[in-house]
Amino acid sequence: VVSPVRLAGTTVTSATLHNQDFISEKDIRIGDTVTATCTVSELLPEKNIVRLETICTNQDGDMVIKGMATVMPPRR
Repeated sequence: VVSPVRLAGTTVTSATLHNQDFISEKDIRIGDTVTATCTVSELLPEKNIVRLETICTNQDGDMVIKGMATVMPPRR
C-alpha cells in the first residue's frame, strides 16, 4: 500500500521492488512495511530529471537500503 505523494508535478501512487535476491538478503517478508523517504537532491527541469536521495526503513526503523534514484516525471 502506497500513500499518494506529490513529486515534481505528478502524484506517485505505486511502487514495486523486483530484485528477489535483494528481498531475500534483507529478509523482507510478506506483511512487512517498508517506508521510502526521498529528498530531492537535484532538480534539472530542462532535462525533466529529478535526483532523489532515498532511504528505506522497515517497520522496526532499521535501514533496508540507502541510495540515489534518478526519475523522469511525466511532463505537465
